[in-house]
Amino acid sequence: MPEPPIVVVKPQSVPQSWLARNYRRIYAGTVWVIFFGLLFILSNFLSLFFITFILAYMINSLVTALNQRVSWPRWVVIVTVYAVLLLILTAMGMIVVPKVYQEGRTLSQEIPEAKDKLFASIKEIMQDESWGVLLKGAGIEENFQEVFTNVLQNVSTFMQKLLRTSFHLILSLIFSFLILWDLDRLVIEVQSLKHSRLGKPFKILGPKISRFGDIVGRAFEAQIIIAIVNTLLTLVGLTFLGVPSKLFLSVFVFLCSFVPVVGVIISSIPLCLIGYKAGGAAMALYSGILIAIIHFIEAYFLNPRIVGGHLSVHPFIAVCILVFSENWFGVWGLLLGVPCAIFIYRSLIVFPNKVPPSPAAEPAHAASSEISDAAAK
Repeated sequence: MPEPPIVVVKPQSVPQSWLARNYRRIYAGTVWVIFFGLLFILSNFLSLFFITFILAYMINSLVTALNQRVSWPRWVVIVTVYAVLLLILTAMGMIVVPKVYQEGRTLSQEIPEAKDKLFASIKEIMQDESWGVLLKGAGIEENFQEVFTNVLQNVSTFMQKLLRTSFHLILSLIFSFLILWDLDRLVIEVQSLKHSRLGKPFKILGPKISRFGDIVGRAFEAQIIIAIVNTLLTLVGLTFLGVPSKLFLSVFVFLCSFVPVVGVIISSIPLCLIGYKAGGAAMALYSGILIAIIHFIEAYFLNPRIVGGHLSVHPFIAVCILVFSENWFGVWGLLLGVPCAIFIYRSLIVFPNKVPPSPAAEPAHAASSEISDAAAK
């Protein structure tokens, strides 16, 4: 008699609850909420943290590049770079800063005078019969005065916030030096968090924060080169045109160069106003042509060569991002709006594993590979 077949009864799987199925997502979301909550609590120190990160990132890239050319120990290169930087800042503090401060005080008195002179010219045009009826019927005078006053107030607020943030530079230099001085051990200590009680939050936050920092660091690393070139071109152009307060205006252009697209508009307003007060409409026109030439050089020569295709964003998209980010986050939105949008796009929409690494990313990762080798030894 053949043996009857053995029937295997599979146990019925118990359906998981919604909480069990989405536990990882809920946990990751909670970690991110706590992280952003801590950032909100420490919001008064964000400028200090940000400047420290940018300085440490750029100086670390410079030190890594110098180490590939000279056979000095890393600590010697770090000390040399910071010594040269300190000498430059000291010379600027003794020579440039007093002149910039004096020109800034003079400029704060000249801008309202230039605004009044411009409005007086508009009223003269309004009195002309051929133009007066058309302009009064369209309400251009009232709208222009309102818009111009608001723009001027925003420019003044922007200048005050940038100058206030610049006082954190000295502390950031000290902190960045301490970070780079013992960077190898610092990286090992941070990586050891993987095996601590904070291991799970570290694995959630670490890769995203590292990727975001890399995008922001490379963006500002390229932008500072563009800002220096813009400042030098502006200084030469203003000297050639004979516009007063050229040193302060050049420093203002340098600061505004870190704001994509909108920075050109912000920096052009006081420049054209001072040109109008110094030489009338012709000088204001020449100043506008100077700004247009510098913007053309930046857009079609500097950005493609320095930034490359890594952070290339259409100007219309950049302006839309900056409008919303400035409305929500103020100056921080202007500075970090475009890098944050690129990070969100590449992290949530584009699959990172399918995107080939850009050539611009290789120098930025040289230091991290060197640190990994040191940690392995």
